[in-house]
Amino acid sequence: MHEANARSEVRVGDVLVVLVGRVGEAAVVTDEYRGWNVARTVAVGRTTEPDEAAWLRLWFGSTYVTGARVA
Repeated sequence: MHEANARSEVRVGDVLVVLVGRVGEAAVVTDEYRGWNVARTVAVGRTTEPDEAAWLRLWFGSTYVTGARVA
């Protein structure tokens, strides 16, 4: 199954963003999860620099992006 879904395989440093359910939650792939596959409900973003990945994860979780309001 894994070989048939090579496009959904993640690399270290990829930014993953949830598209369904807990929309907007984001994570950066670590070495522990290298080579895992993600479902269609998760977007994979690839950056050229590790600092970009960390910044994107924080940005996706910000209230600016999610629209959440702090009381």
